[in-house]
Amino acid sequence: ISFAQIPVFLGLYRGIRLLASDGALEEPFLWIPNLQGPVSPPDYNGLQWLTQGWTSVGEGLPTPQLGWETTIAFLIMPVILVLLQSATMQALQPPVDDSSSDEEKKSMESTQGVLRFLPLLIGFFSLQVPAGLTIYWLSSNLFTLTQSLSVKAYFAANPPKVE
Repeated sequence: ISFAQIPVFLGLYRGIRLLASDGALEEPFLWIPNLQGPVSPPDYNGLQWLTQGWTSVGEGLPTPQLGWETTIAFLIMPVILVLLQSATMQALQPPVDDSSSDEEKKSMESTQGVLRFLPLLIGFFSLQVPAGLTIYWLSSNLFTLTQSLSVKAYFAANPPKVE
């Protein structure tokens, strides 16, 4: 199912970029100032909205180019996404099988070690795309987590009979 989302994600990315270049995504959504930000047309320069253009007035705290209020508004969604993605990864991890061999256990441990960093990688990517895509990732993760937990709860309450 994850691979089936790739064309949807790429289509949304292209659609949001085209809408942003036409200036059609200027309206705010929840606490986010607009769906095309923080990257903006025509060049979509990744993390430059966060790493460049900081100004310092006097001896005070440096200010990002978008201002603190807007920068924090755009940073909240990736933080929530990382936390939700971590919870989803925990919910989707299969239980450890005691009957598996030592080699299989080592392989599973190394795989889980690599997968622990996946939420951080997704959070990093979400800082470099329009906010509309981060909202898609967030809603998709929320749906996956809800679905996984409900299926696990159903089978815990109604265990299948194996004959």
